[in-house]
Amino acid sequence: MKISVVLFILLALGFGACKNNTGSAKSGGESISVSKDENAIALNKKIFATATHNKDYYTALYAANAIIALDSSNATIYYDTLATIYAGLSQIDAATQMANKILAKDPNNKKMLEIKASGAAATGDMTTAISISKKLYELNKQPKYLFNIATLYIQGGNYGETEQTLDQIEKDPRYAKDSVDMPGQRQGAFQRVPLEAAVIYLRGNLDLSKNRIMEGATKIKQAIDRFPAFYMARRDMQMIQQSMAQQGKGAAPRR
Repeated sequence: MKISVVLFILLALGFGACKNNTGSAKSGGESISVSKDENAIALNKKIFATATHNKDYYTALYAANAIIALDSSNATIYYDTLATIYAGLSQIDAATQMANKILAKDPNNKKMLEIKASGAAATGDMTTAISISKKLYELNKQPKYLFNIATLYIQGGNYGETEQTLDQIEKDPRYAKDSVDMPGQRQGAFQRVPLEAAVIYLRGNLDLSKNRIMEGATKIKQAIDRFPAFYMARRDMQMIQQSMAQQGKGAAPRR
């Protein structure tokens, strides 16, 4: 039996500030002239603020695009916002396009690099995702980026690189203090997991990927012991126990 971890570098939704200016707009590749209407811009900014407050991201997306169409000088402000909303809605191509616009002028923009890495991983381009994640680590030296790299390596079947990266994380002085965001129970939700528990969990998935079922189950149980609320680990443990019971191989370690 092989149970592999499916983790993506996902981002929480965040939104930028607003500013008034004048100009023309582009929609896709077509240039469109739009007369500036201060009332329409102000109205869409109110809609945008209300929609983001209510987490109505589709309405927020429409309002942000309308603001840019009415006054293209808002584009540089709202590209960041649009990239983040598109990423949160899993519109990968659109999110990457917006991120690239910002990275063209600000190549070390952390949030846009994260969005681009996430998009690459979601489309199976692990080489690009790993390359961007390595750049993020070099820029910030945060262990969470090493964890993302290890996750990408295991998804790509590079188990040796996975182990080396996890070893590197464990040597970091922040190993026992830092946390990472991992998928929660609800779709699109995140759970803050202690880095130590997350690394043990990933080592467990590495064992499972190599068909070392009991070793993997033991490590995932250890991850739960370190962080009892660990949703991903509890879910995987339940799957392991169900699979082993069906195959008549005995019980995996209890949660």
